[in-house]
Amino acid sequence: MKPARENLPSLAILLIVLAVSAAALWPELSISRVDLNDNVFHFTLTERIVQAVERGENPLDCWSPEWSLGYPVLRTYQPLAHSLVALVYFALGKSVSLMTVFVWARFLSVVLLPLSFFAAARLMGLRPLTAAAAAILAPLVSTNFLYGVEYGSFIWAGSGLFPQAVGTHFLLLTLGAAFHSIRRGRRLALTGALLGLTFLAHLIYGYMGALSICLLALLPDPELARAVRIRRVIIVGAVALLLSAFQLVPLLLDASHINHSRWEPVWKWDSFGAAQVWKWLSTGDLLDYGRLPVLTLLALAGAGAFAWNWRKRYPQNAAHAFILSAAALWTLLFFGRPFWGPLLTVLGVSADMQLHRVLGGAHIFLVLLAATGLSTLWREFSRRWHYAAAAAATLLLLYPMLAERSRNLANNADWGRRNLAVNTAEQQALDATLAVAGQRGGRAYAGLAAYARPPR
Repeated sequence: MKPARENLPSLAILLIVLAVSAAALWPELSISRVDLNDNVFHFTLTERIVQAVERGENPLDCWSPEWSLGYPVLRTYQPLAHSLVALVYFALGKSVSLMTVFVWARFLSVVLLPLSFFAAARLMGLRPLTAAAAAILAPLVSTNFLYGVEYGSFIWAGSGLFPQAVGTHFLLLTLGAAFHSIRRGRRLALTGALLGLTFLAHLIYGYMGALSICLLALLPDPELARAVRIRRVIIVGAVALLLSAFQLVPLLLDASHINHSRWEPVWKWDSFGAAQVWKWLSTGDLLDYGRLPVLTLLALAGAGAFAWNWRKRYPQNAAHAFILSAAALWTLLFFGRPFWGPLLTVLGVSADMQLHRVLGGAHIFLVLLAATGLSTLWREFSRRWHYAAAAAATLLLLYPMLAERSRNLANNADWGRRNLAVNTAEQQALDATLAVAGQRGGRAYAGLAAYARPPR
């Protein structure tokens, strides 16, 4: 099928994926109003921004009394996701509760991820059906709570990584825009602005965007001199720095006052080492935890297609080369400090960077690589047999992933509804407890969310 004729089918696939995702995640709009993860913190920050605006304070440098013994979190923490929620709240004239706006923002940030994968693929010049394949595969990533680009990072029963969900959208758009602007020399300022916004949404995702753009400049390209590409990257970086400097400079100024958390497990800072990451990759647990490693095999097929074309000396697709190289880069960096040690400083990785989060970069590029593999299978099945054969093979391939993700979301909805019911039943006691705490003043500690009630 020619690219022009692929437009309508690819858009139809995208709309179906978005509709199915919205239906599957719909319970989030009710159950996530009573959270048990990091979204409690993110709502509190959003609420603090609103309070600061209403009181005439600086919403980007104000005190958060509930954090530890008090700390100006927003001075050094990425504020874009929270600020967008506050902006919508004020734009609606405060006619909708802040919690409702926050819940909808979280919902849409997850539901619309396939759209951003589709857009990034198209901006990189990939064929429409390859972009549609990326939209299909993006929601199907599964790990054992490794904080990557997956439902486990975002949903109610997950980790509550709201800024990461927003940052993923900006990172995908940055990568797509950078691929076009660095090679064509157009819209460099727009690409820089997108990269700056990625930093403001999530610092580590901004770092991944910046390093991926540097990789793009260094890859061989017979159509454009490397020196020209490097100059364009410098322009993109300068714009990004200007936009995000108000967030990055306080981090440098306050570095001596920010301690390295002793509560977080060591693997969050150092990642897992080459042996463990290689084991996950070879068994499929990096993309396909708890099911047949179909997505992993599709990513391998995408890499195999590139190797086949290179061996046959066919013209290489620059986007394919970039995706494969970046997938390798972020997978290798996910090996972490046990493998790379002090060499990481060459790439700008500080001792306080939570290195395990670069899994998000590996996930993004492995999904795009898998989309290349899936679209290659579509073309081969359609050419050798019929479109119906391609559709049947796709359903067969997707079934293990769809079944596992469906069970995951069903459990999430069930647990969330039960939690909501218990919260409703205990509302009177909760209100009384909060009233007493308010009267006494000072601080109160309710314990960890997962702490079991002692037997009576």
